[in-house]
Amino acid sequence: MTQGTSTSSHHKAAAICAALGILFNLLGVLAASALSGAYRPEALDAWVISLSEQPLAGLWMSLFFTLGMLALLPLCWQLALRSGGWAQLGAWSIGLGALMNAAGTLTPLAVAMHMHHHLSRVIVPC
Repeated sequence: MTQGTSTSSHHKAAAICAALGILFNLLGVLAASALSGAYRPEALDAWVISLSEQPLAGLWMSLFFTLGMLALLPLCWQLALRSGGWAQLGAWSIGLGALMNAAGTLTPLAVAMHMHHHLSRVIVPC
């Protein structure tokens, strides 16, 4: 494989990952729509309650948003490699932001799992 072919395949892979990032984020929005108060700070209590009532929606929402953010990383990598100066710094910054966002999108999953576990112990004592 020549250098040009390798670069072209990296660009195609980055484009596919970007498309997957968009798809996963759209699926995350769809899953979040099943939860009351999702991503609305003024409705945090309603969100926590809905996560406890619908833990699978919280699971899918977190999974899709996390995968969506991680899928953007190859695009950021390719942009950084092809850029220089401020554009390169911007690409790395977007990648770092996506990575930090991916870590944060796991929070609803943790809340759903904790609330589901806590409620199952209250309802059916061991």
